Formats: sequence, C-alpha cells, structure tokens
Amino acid sequence: MYECHADTAMRINCPKYFAATALAVIFAGLTAFLNGQAITRDTVLIHVRVLNSKKEPALGLTPDNFEVREDGVGQKISSFSTAGDPWDIHFILLSPGKQPSRVSVTEEIADRIGAAYIAFKKAGNPSSKYSFEALPDGIAGDRELITTIIRNLDELKKSSNPRRALIVVTGSMDDGLGSVIDDEQVRLFKQGRVEDSNIQIYFLFLNLPRLASPGSESAASDVSARSTASQYSITTKGSVLIGIASKTRGEYYSVTPAKIESQLLQLAMDMKTDYVLGFKSTNGAKDNTWRKLKIKVTSSGKNLDAKFKDKYFVQKQ
Repeated sequence: MYECHADTAMRINCPKYFAATALAVIFAGLTAFLNGQAITRDTVLIHVRVLNSKKEPALGLTPDNFEVREDGVGQKISSFSTAGDPWDIHFILLSPGKQPSRVSVTEEIADRIGAAYIAFKKAGNPSSKYSFEALPDGIAGDRELITTIIRNLDELKKSSNPRRALIVVTGSMDDGLGSVIDDEQVRLFKQGRVEDSNIQIYFLFLNLPRLASPGSESAASDVSARSTASQYSITTKGSVLIGIASKTRGEYYSVTPAKIESQLLQLAMDMKTDYVLGFKSTNGAKDNTWRKLKIKVTSSGKNLDAKFKDKYFVQKQ
C-alpha cells in the first residue's frame, strides 16, 4: 500500500504512487509498441523509397498507405519505420597498409575516405548511431575483410533498430592472380547467415591504380593500371561483393577516390528518405529460394512510385 499525505499547499503528495503509476504507463506503452513493432528473426524488412508525381520523396506516409505482396500473396505489415528515422550504421574503411601493396592507397586517398565518412554523417539524421573500423590495404587487410564484416554484423544484430546497415569501403587488389577472398572465407560468411540478419550491406569499391614499376612513369602505363584495377573489381573480388550486396538487399558501387564523397552523400540522402516495412511471411519454408515482392503505395487515391528491391532470399536452415 502506498502512503499519501497533503502538503502545506494542500496538494496530494504521494511520490511512490505517482512513480509506480508512471512506470506502469511507460511499461504499458512500451509493451504496446513492442507488440506492434517487434523485430524477430522471422521478420522480413523492406526498405522502400517513395516518390510523388514531382519525383520528390513522399514523406508523412503511414502503414495504411502500403500494400505488400510476396509471390502474389498479401502480407500483414507488422512493423513500420517512417522516412527520416535514425539509423544504426557501421563503417569498414580502407586505410593505408603497413606493408607495400600493389595499389596506391596514399594518405591523400585515406583523407578523401575520412572526409567522405564525415560528410555522410552530417547529411544523415543527427540521432543516428555511427561507428567505423579501419581495415588496412594489402593482403592482410583483404584476408580480414570477411571476418571483419561478420564481426560488425554480429554487433549490428544486437540493435533493435530496424534501420541497420553496414557500409564497406574497399579496393585492394594485392593478389595478382585473383581475389584473396577465397572459398573458405565465403564459407565462413555463409555460416554467418547474412541473409537472415535483415542488415543491408553497401560496398564502395575504389578503382585504385597499381603501384608503378620502378622507372615506369608513363601516362600509358597509368591508364593501363587503372583499366586493370577496374577490370579486377568486376571480375574477381567485385563478383563476390556484388553477390553479397544483392542477397542483403544492399548495393555495390564502383567509384574512383574523387567520387567517393559524392557517392556517399547520395547514399545518405537515399537512406534518409527510406521507409522500412516489416512483415512475417505467410510462407514459413526455409528453402534457399528467392521470393518476389510487390509493394503498392497510395495516397489520396493516387498511386505513388515505390522504389525497392523486388525480391529477397530465404536461406535454408
């Protein structure tokens, strides 16, 4: 029982009662929120960018404006995050390695990467949470790429925020015979069940030139080096990273150091206007298949243009 008394101004003074009541109200509100917004392993999260007739972001929408279908079957929206809500974002940033490498990750390039990261943070929601980890250029850094990604994903999985992403800036090409992302690293990555994490992964692959051979400083050699770097990003490591980005419903970008800041700023703007819809599929099978998504968005009786990944991957368990 709570004891209350009247103070000299005849106000009811019952601190324990009011404290308990406040906690009860907060708990009830939190329970209601979790009942409607709970994110579990079975929740499928879809990032949707909605544009109006002027091709501008359509803000202020509610779950009632969205209709979700998976393989033609209607799905009930169980969680909803509006455009502009804060994110929880981890960065893995390329940095100069201790050992000489085949690519020139100079201090200037490292500064560009750092400036791009700062610009990205400034462009986003000030309430978003950011962290970054530097990964050195070179064979050692390349061989740590997958395990570093897995470690950051594990940290992000602890967050209850549905708006979670991992952004990786890489570009090393130390293995002249092919990618140093070998079968064992890919196997470890698959064991991390990245497709089930509902965390988008974005890769920015920097097209970096090979270090020139001693005495070779010709423009033709530099052009050839840059072409080799670009081709490498597509045919070796690029093919692995593109696959990872696709299965996590993220993106893969191939950019030069001069373009990294503009690309990250564009990504920040795009992410800032995303809605995140969650649903628990009526198809409970875990069968290593892609499922088609269709989202219809209407407002005031008019259809709006929705941009989203139109499929997602269900990994066998």
